[in-house]
Amino acid sequence: MNFLFCLLAAILVQTQKDFDMLQSHIDRAYEAGESGIDIHLAPGIFFFHEGHISFVDRSLPGFAINIDGDGTVIVGESADSTYRLGQGFVDLKTLSDYDPSDDVKWARFWPLKVPFRKDVYCIPVKEPDMSEEEAKDIYIVLSQWFQGKIYKVLKISNGWMYFLREDKTGTRMHTELRFGRCLPRYIVCRPPERDDVYVCSASSFLSVKNSELGGVSFRGIKFLGNSDRDILIHFKSSKADSVVVEKCLFEGIRSNVLVFNDSGNLRYRDNRMVRCYRSGIVCDEESDNCQVTGSTFSCNGWMMVHNFNVQMQGSGFLVKNNVFEDFTYIGIGVGSHYTSDFERAQGVICENELSTTEKFRQGAPRMLIDAGAIYTGTRNKDVVICHNYVHDIYGPHGNRGIFADDGAINLTIYGNRVMNLSAQCISLRRVKRIAWRSNSKIKKVNVGNKVYDNVANGRIRLYVDPRDTSSYAYNNVRLKKVR
Repeated sequence: MNFLFCLLAAILVQTQKDFDMLQSHIDRAYEAGESGIDIHLAPGIFFFHEGHISFVDRSLPGFAINIDGDGTVIVGESADSTYRLGQGFVDLKTLSDYDPSDDVKWARFWPLKVPFRKDVYCIPVKEPDMSEEEAKDIYIVLSQWFQGKIYKVLKISNGWMYFLREDKTGTRMHTELRFGRCLPRYIVCRPPERDDVYVCSASSFLSVKNSELGGVSFRGIKFLGNSDRDILIHFKSSKADSVVVEKCLFEGIRSNVLVFNDSGNLRYRDNRMVRCYRSGIVCDEESDNCQVTGSTFSCNGWMMVHNFNVQMQGSGFLVKNNVFEDFTYIGIGVGSHYTSDFERAQGVICENELSTTEKFRQGAPRMLIDAGAIYTGTRNKDVVICHNYVHDIYGPHGNRGIFADDGAINLTIYGNRVMNLSAQCISLRRVKRIAWRSNSKIKKVNVGNKVYDNVANGRIRLYVDPRDTSSYAYNNVRLKKVR
């Protein structure tokens, strides 16, 4: 190995110009026949452009890419400072996320259709009047059952907020009333009033699609801010020997953070994810052998639109020894919907702690209704949920501890402690109608479930099909609630 080749195989990134050339350094190392490249990022701030590192339809088998930081902060570049909902905002002085949106507030009634105005609705709020000109960059996130929908605000007049409902997908406008009998909540999203915040327009740092790599690793890096146009780190229909994310911090990420579609072999360990606005880690039904361990998740799903901190749907997953705090919908989600063609969820969720803080519970709740701290969809192959501690969750309605939805199957739930919840601590409900629906891909529900040795101090709802010999429930203890 010659000296020049050594320089290409291990590089030190000290300037923004060096950082801009990461893709070139990687490509040159591979073309030179090296088995991998070690990239060391110096302390400081670097700005990534859209698709900073990208592999599309490329085959680099066995080639390893290791990116290590040392007090390094990576921020999405500001290519377009024109305000757009979904841009990230960063305070570069404090190196922290900046959110210009208002706090969550209760609406005073449910949405009403405005007569003779196509797609225009109104809702009574406690907000000052705002003209159409003043509202040109104003949006709301409005809670609708298990989703939050984003609408363009037209104006606010005499305590009524008028908004445009062009997106009619998902939940209906009045499901908050039908399901939860509770008033909706809303967030007013506005441009920052400060002119010294940095605007992030780039979204994707690493994208791997239809490609093959060896190992990929990130260590010791703070990812701070991006926009929501694309996923920060995305593997799609690709093969990697391993993807290691270790001792990193993700803060203020406006898009989904890490997504694996038809990929796998994730090792996410000893990281922190703080106030990221969408989903954290998503591994779909065709993404196997993914692990999330020893990490902390705090205030994620901050946009309040229906997001998971961690979602596992493939085979061989492990979610262990993590802390989930102040999540707005689901802490850990597994399994597939009853309309899915897949029944591959197989793995273990154990020794995690999931809770909300007293500060998070104050005022109008940011949590969406009809959720579970640990949530399972209908279709599972073999999922074990054990020795988790779920506590102090007081959402607006139906915010359960361990929630097996829509006739879930093939679950083993044991040794968990679920305390101080406003809804059921553990819920496995009988939903036979799922098997009869025309769009359902599953014909036997509520089977293969084993629930035992759990302790709770609130309601427990367990349905075990008496005709299913593989299901049973015993020694689930309900304590008297102290508070």
